Amino acid sequence: MKLSIIIPIYNAQEFLEECIESIMTKISQDYLEDIELILVNDGSMDNSLNICNKYVKKYSNIKVFDNENNGVSYSRNFGIKQAKGKYVMFVDSDDKLSNEWFEIVKEYIDSSYDIVFFSEKYDGKKITGNEIESIIKGVIDGNIYLSSPCSKIYKREYIIDNKICFRSNLISGEDIIYNLEMFSGTKNYIGVKKSIYLYRANSNSVTRSFDPRMLENSMKYRKILKEIVDKSDMEEIEKKAILNLSISNSLFRMANILSNSLDYKVFLKYSYIFNEYLKEIDNIFTINLSYKRKLIIFLLKIKQYYIVFSLFNLIKKKSRKTINTFKII
Repeated sequence: MKLSIIIPIYNAQEFLEECIESIMTKISQDYLEDIELILVNDGSMDNSLNICNKYVKKYSNIKVFDNENNGVSYSRNFGIKQAKGKYVMFVDSDDKLSNEWFEIVKEYIDSSYDIVFFSEKYDGKKITGNEIESIIKGVIDGNIYLSSPCSKIYKREYIIDNKICFRSNLISGEDIIYNLEMFSGTKNYIGVKKSIYLYRANSNSVTRSFDPRMLENSMKYRKILKEIVDKSDMEEIEKKAILNLSISNSLFRMANILSNSLDYKVFLKYSYIFNEYLKEIDNIFTINLSYKRKLIIFLLKIKQYYIVFSLFNLIKKKSRKTINTFKII
């Protein structure tokens, strides 16, 4: 087996068939025995499991596992344990792959790389193993080709040997942590300047709704990131740059989460959290952030909370027009 494609599924009946079809219909017949599709149902309460079972009857290389609801991280880790392929690949159930995905990916499933990532946004430069900052910069700048586990293939042996897994104790940010560990542990990877993945902007995304647990999660995320950075062999100046970026990203994320409440009183109630994070940031204008993020953090620093709250909700109002459209990553 050369490639295992893992799809975690939770209440995905609306888009699941489109997702599976985009994968299976592009695989040539002579490769069907080399590629398996692992569908991990995470306690769905809709018709998702029935859709999975329908496709098991249609394709011999599809496996279905029906679990209790444990979250996307558990489902991905479970899928890795069930996988037989030399490489594993992750696809979210509401996304799909491009028409050219198979022709692009098949060139690398016999390779020896630990990681192969695909993105038209990749500038072709080699990112050295200890330049984790570049990965985080990708997150800050919105180029999610490095932060997301999608649009990549990972050597399964490398994952298992290094005991890398998705953190089930995080409800957000687990993707970034996963890739930081993956990329920081190897220099044996390659970027391909071609896109294979279509990401769906979804109104049900966890980042579009207010949940106080996300604030606690942000603190956990920053702590785990610091542990990873401290263990690395980077120079102190690199570590400082990464942590500055991380704190800045956390501030932006928390402001976004609080604005989802649509209630300025809630935003104000939790504003004390911003002060704790701001104490740890050096001059924000020296950090490699987008102008938008620098502006938000500067406004938080001078306690212009209502302006921040209003800006986020203005952005959300405009973005609702693009819900359920696809973005190539």
